[in-house]
Amino acid sequence: MNEAALDPLADVPIPALIAALPKADLHVHAEGAARLERVLARERGQTPLDRRRWAKHMLMALPPGMPRLLALGAERQFDPVRLDALDAIPEYFIARVADLLEEGAADGAVLIEVMFGAATILVPDFMALFREAERRVQTQYPQLYAEAIIAGTCPTSDLWREV
Repeated sequence: MNEAALDPLADVPIPALIAALPKADLHVHAEGAARLERVLARERGQTPLDRRRWAKHMLMALPPGMPRLLALGAERQFDPVRLDALDAIPEYFIARVADLLEEGAADGAVLIEVMFGAATILVPDFMALFREAERRVQTQYPQLYAEAIIAGTCPTSDLWREV
């Protein structure tokens, strides 16, 4: 097999038949801080960080492994403490989940499974807020369905006993 490696950020032409098929985005990470930064940037009339350009820079400038992992978060546009505080406000939580769902729906997804960290289930009314984000996106993309998936690490932890 002598096939050339595909650039991970290359634009790959998709045949029309494939593009027309319904899609599912499974195990999509919620990316809370990054999504919230996009919401805040739009709210302020700023251009959100171009994550594709940032990823391309990371791939070219840093070797794989720990150097790349340690650089994650360095591109933050907003103070992480402030982002956590805003994410606790229901409207911002809904807006950042809707941002993720709308992006997938615009790409043709009919099902999106969003992966949240285990602590997210402690957000008051988590599922109601998630469903509100889904409902808002469904006004433009009625074919979309979304589900929340919780990533937990230890079922014997105090977190799981509280739920």
